Amino acid sequence: MQVNEFMNRGRARIKKFLPSCNLFCDRALFEKTGGFPPLRSAEDVMFGLKLSRLAPVWFIPEARVCHIFREDLKGFLKNEISLGKGNIRYRRLQYPQTFYYKGFWPYVFLPGFIAIKLVRITLRILKAGPQSAVRFFYVFPAFLLGLLFWGIGFAKGALGDERN
Repeated sequence: MQVNEFMNRGRARIKKFLPSCNLFCDRALFEKTGGFPPLRSAEDVMFGLKLSRLAPVWFIPEARVCHIFREDLKGFLKNEISLGKGNIRYRRLQYPQTFYYKGFWPYVFLPGFIAIKLVRITLRILKAGPQSAVRFFYVFPAFLLGLLFWGIGFAKGALGDERN
């Protein structure tokens, strides 16, 4: 669900970044970017944004990648917390002047961030077609639980909580 904007649909296109779990990069270009920054999560976003300033980053829907996913609830929720923490850290690094990522503001805007995330993901999945929509609504309760834990991670990251 976190990378649903990279679903295998549409045409090949240039993106701002690709998650590194789905990325092929020439070694020289990787080294030119300085590689991954020393973050526990969102390091692929930071790398991808830096990479896109040096060369176009293409998303090719026909490309296939195999992953081993977390299949137990505890692992899934722990990962969502980590992704939430990484999100606020990356946004603070990427947008250092943006007030709503500083101080108490992330807590004020957190319900809005979650609502925007929910709407954007839902619309992208619905746009992918009926088969994707049916699968999404089948797992919707688990998705909402994951989104809640993402928000918990975001809030912990806003506090500067570096623990897992």
